[in-house]
Amino acid sequence: LNFFSPDSLNVPLVNALPAQQIPASATFIMKLAFDSQARSLRIVYSTRLGAPENSRGFGVAVSPQGDAYVLGGQCSSPCLWPTVNPIPEFASATGGASLTKLSFDAQTNSLSVGFSTLIPGLQPSSIAFDPRNGAIHLAGADDIYTVGGVQAIGAMALGTASVQACDMIAGPG
Repeated sequence: LNFFSPDSLNVPLVNALPAQQIPASATFIMKLAFDSQARSLRIVYSTRLGAPENSRGFGVAVSPQGDAYVLGGQCSSPCLWPTVNPIPEFASATGGASLTKLSFDAQTNSLSVGFSTLIPGLQPSSIAFDPRNGAIHLAGADDIYTVGGVQAIGAMALGTASVQACDMIAGPG
């Protein structure tokens, strides 16, 4: 699965979502498969997804069934991201990160949206799918510091005038 946000509108759309769901400035997602008889890659689907003011994608996680879970960037209120079967707790959200499930039916060559929801307050940066229980894991960070030495650990743990106290410190040590 390839995922990126192109500047060009010349990317081919194959088995795409219906045109009314695709803004011109949206995130682009493409699923490729290897055709062993032709010994080449083929496009299973390629489509655009998103809202006019939010065209940045952050990641894709794929379930064992082949469903793609697309994580989109922070969308300011009022957000025009199309919601379909949203998470009930967030059904009235007007801004936030976006999460969309795309499913492809090989019998009918059709792509559909299982759900598309906004998650208020989330600054996403990564997504993962747990095949054991079907859970979707989202993660993000407000700031990332690259520093070294014991004084840096102290500054991050306690905070300073220019560094806010951190919730988590990770590193090789």
